[in-house]
Amino acid sequence: MRRTEGREAAAGGEPGGGGPGVRDFGAGHLIGADLPTADLAVERDALRRQVAALREEMASRAVFDLACGIVMAMGRCSGQDAGRALLEVARRTGVTRGAIARLLVEGIGGPAPSEPVRAALREVLERVSEARDGGRDGGRGDGRGDAMTGAEGRW
Repeated sequence: MRRTEGREAAAGGEPGGGGPGVRDFGAGHLIGADLPTADLAVERDALRRQVAALREEMASRAVFDLACGIVMAMGRCSGQDAGRALLEVARRTGVTRGAIARLLVEGIGGPAPSEPVRAALREVLERVSEARDGGRDGGRGDGRGDAMTGAEGRW
């Protein structure tokens, strides 16, 4: 890939130029300038892998954000505390953060997460609740039952 100053292409120094097959994407980036066909194929494959990785990352982030929302509702905590809680559960259980998030999201309409995950999340949420409430009732005892139970009483 080639980077030029200002949008001037290498071919003749014409702004936006570069010859046939060269596309100017603005900001001085030219795709395909002076690259042999084999290099273009390698570049294309690398870009496809990068796009696939970015799509996967976006999907993972969406699941993590949903899981944070679940934890926020369960633990009556902030988004920052929910993110920290998910990281702590991942650390305690040895399961990746993404897997913990998927388990929580899938647990809404499917089977509940395993007991070790539920227990770790329960402990973390109790600690968050105690910190928030100054130790008053640990976030339970308010008639709502166990914070891990949820609306349907499944957890």
